[in-house]
Order: sequence, then C-alpha cells, then structure tokens
Amino acid sequence: MTAAASTYLARDYASMRRLLIAELEAAVPGAADLPVASIEMTLIEAMAYIGDYLSYAQDAAATEAYLQTCRQRLSAARHAVLLGKRLNEGCCARTLLQFDTGADAVELPAGTQALSRLAGHDAVHVGAADAAGDVAHAATGFSTLHPLTVRRENARFSLSDACPTLLAGACHAMLDARAKGLGRGDILLFRHVESGWAQGVRLSSVHVEGDETRVEWLPADALAPAIPTSGHWQVLGNIAVAEEGTAVELAEPVVLDRCGTAALVRAPAPAFAMPFDSDRAKGLPLAPQLACDPDMAEPVMWLDEQWDRQHAAWPFARWSARRDLLSIAPGTRAFVPEVIGDDLLRLRFADDPAHPVPGDVPAYATYRSGKGARGNIAANTLVHLVDADQRIRQVSNPLPASGGCDAEPLVTARRTILSRCEGAAPGRCVTPADYAALVARHEDVAGASGAPTFANGLRRIDISVRRGAGRSVDADFRRALLDLIAPACLLGDVVHIGDAG
Repeated sequence: MTAAASTYLARDYASMRRLLIAELEAAVPGAADLPVASIEMTLIEAMAYIGDYLSYAQDAAATEAYLQTCRQRLSAARHAVLLGKRLNEGCCARTLLQFDTGADAVELPAGTQALSRLAGHDAVHVGAADAAGDVAHAATGFSTLHPLTVRRENARFSLSDACPTLLAGACHAMLDARAKGLGRGDILLFRHVESGWAQGVRLSSVHVEGDETRVEWLPADALAPAIPTSGHWQVLGNIAVAEEGTAVELAEPVVLDRCGTAALVRAPAPAFAMPFDSDRAKGLPLAPQLACDPDMAEPVMWLDEQWDRQHAAWPFARWSARRDLLSIAPGTRAFVPEVIGDDLLRLRFADDPAHPVPGDVPAYATYRSGKGARGNIAANTLVHLVDADQRIRQVSNPLPASGGCDAEPLVTARRTILSRCEGAAPGRCVTPADYAALVARHEDVAGASGAPTFANGLRRIDISVRRGAGRSVDADFRRALLDLIAPACLLGDVVHIGDAG
C-alpha cells in the first residue's frame, strides 16, 4: 500500500472504500473511473464492508475490556466477578400465603401459583389460559416455594385464656385448642386484630397439653419489639412461603452449538431470587427465609432432560442456572444464562469433563419472570389460585410482600462496584491507591504512592517506593514487590515500581 493511501484513520465503510479506490488508482491508473457495477468495484465495496465490520469489532472489544467503559451489562457482570463482586441484578419479593379449605387434608405442591385480582373474575380458582394475559400485563403472581398440607383444623386458632397476650421477644405461645395437625417446621402467623400488626414464625416444637397446645419457635423468630401489648390476637395456620414470579416453559428443546458448550434460547432475562432449600427450611428460622439480598440472588431458570415436554412424568436430569461458571463445583449440573440481545439468551456450560452437559435426551428450559420492586404488593392482594385443587376455598397474603428490587442500571452499577473495591488491598487492586497500600504492607517499605498512565491501550501503574533505612530499590527488591502484587493485580494492568528517592 502506498504511503499516500495508507492511513489508520480509515475505519468506516466510506473511508475504507475511498482508501481502496486510491490504492487501486495508484497501481492501475484510470481505475477510479471504473463502472460501479464492475467486478473491481464489487470487490472493493465488499472489502470495505468487511473492514467496517472488523473495525467495529475492534472498538467493541476494547470498550468492553474495561469496567469503566463497558456498555454491555454482561461485560460489567464478568468484570465484577473478577473483582470478587456481584452485579445487582435485582431480586424477587417474598411473602406468606395462607390457605383455607373445608376438607380434612389437601396436598398443595411447590409452585402453586396465586394471583392478584383479575378483571372480570370473582371466583377463587382461575385457569392458566385465563390468567396468562393478565399476568403478563397487570396482575402479579406468586408461587409457593415448598409443598404444604392444608388442613381444615389448622386455618385459625386463638390464644389460651390463661395467656391471652404476646410479649416482645417471646419464643412460645399457648393455643386454645388441641392442635394435633401442627408439627415441627409448620408456620404460624400471629395477627393483632385491632392494629393489623402481624409476624410469622416457624415452629420448632409442638406439645399438646390437655385441651391446649404449646407451640415454640427459634430465637431468631422472636416476636419483634414493636408488638402491641394489648388487644385481641388471631393465629393463622396453613401458611406457605411464596415468591413473586411466574414460571414460563419453553416448548422447543435446547440445541447445543458445535462445541457442545453453549446454546441460544429465545427468552427474556430470567428473574433473580434468593436460593431456597425446602428440605432444610423446615429446621431453620422463618425470618431469614423472607429476607432478600440482591448480592446473594441467583437466576431462576432450569433445564429438564425428558423425551416429551407434554407427557413425561419426571425429568431424567435437571440443570440449574448460576450467576457465573466460576461458582459451579465439579460434577454439578449447572449453566449460566447470559443476555446477548432482545429476548435472546445464551446458555453457557463449562467446557471441561468434570462438568456434565445435556446429552442425547432433549433438554427443555423453564424460566421465572419477575417484576422486581413492583412485586412488593400490599397485604391481602393475592386472591386467585391458578389450576389448583378445587377444595381450596380461599387464599390470601396476610403480610405485605417485601425484598423485591429492580436491577441496578449499568451506569450506577459500575460506580457501585468500583466504590466497593476502594481500599480493596490485599485481596484485589483496582485503583493506584490499592497498589500503593498493598506495597506499603511490606515490612521493608517506609512509604509508597501510585499514579496511573495509559499507553498502547493498557493501563500502567507507576508505584514510587521509599525503602526503609534509606536503602535504594534494587532489582531484587523490585522483583519481591512485584511477586507480592501479582496475585491481586487487576487483569490488563502493567505495574512499574520505581525508587521515590
């Protein structure tokens, strides 16, 4: 290429086309007058198009390589993982659902769905087809997180006449009934009739004493200090923990790419929610199970291996979604859903033999849709059940839902992550001050300061070190400091250590 024609400023289609025509004109005089439909012009325009595409790819790669400049949420999430942080992807709200029945015992499976009021529907029970459109637009749906046996005698209790009030910090109560249907792990909700104040507890023991029942719960569920000290109380049973969101099943199976480590799925980003183990939950306090922390939330999505989505009674295997591949233990069936476009997900699997991937059996995806902060509904908002046992005659949420939050916008998320990393030494070095603080921890360093410079697309951190006892920073000491910094060095940073004199 001639010196006149060569320039690195030609990066879009128009400038590259002019550059290539000028180069052709220098080699073949008169080539600039070639017809637009000639083969030469066709090739020039094709190469200009490819050059424009590659230039954009270079710019995008350089932009996404740094947390401070990245434009995609996926890139920011990966940078956060490398810094030992997590991007706030939001969290689904939680509440308690109370069921009532006229039957002796009704088994409700995990995933039983309750909805807020639907226009034109007065009945408690609605079909999935009737609810689908409303759920997508206006109604809010919650799903139970564990199975529940609904018993007629467990719907409501009263406090014993011998102890008709509750005190702050209490971990036990006497019920004015022989509650043989209650057991360890069941949930009760104490509601003050006059004020509406309410609190749920998970029972740790139940003792029937004559015509009364003593129930106890763990200290972590102790009644709050704000509890009313007078008035009448109502005790509600048949309680289940529920989480905001609606499960959506995809009809088409997931198809892995040629490498067998990823798959594209037409679906929106799944909701994030706190992990919940229904088996372990029975022996744990209720209060932490209702708390929501976005930093601990995981994507709610799973893959089921089964031959037929419509008729299979039980999947052969299940894969669960995780935030990142680094958190997946060897042998775990898990994947990472990544948003790469509008209603387009890429499911990433680990590419080593220790992590299994879906095999010959078709794998179908199910994800949870959520509304974030809009899921924090008021008490007694949920009134419908979707495709549930008809023997259930009423459902409600005695407590308002809480903990729901929206994903943090990318602009503020970057600042949040960087602010959390301030003073991160010795675990991670993000700012020049982090590098200086880590170097200053060396017993032979009297003081250190850092300053950034940028060259050839890389960030260089210049650390000026003042060594103790007036000694100079020689090659061996410089190498020892670099070895100290290496485990905490930010990917892409070039560190130079000099003598402060």
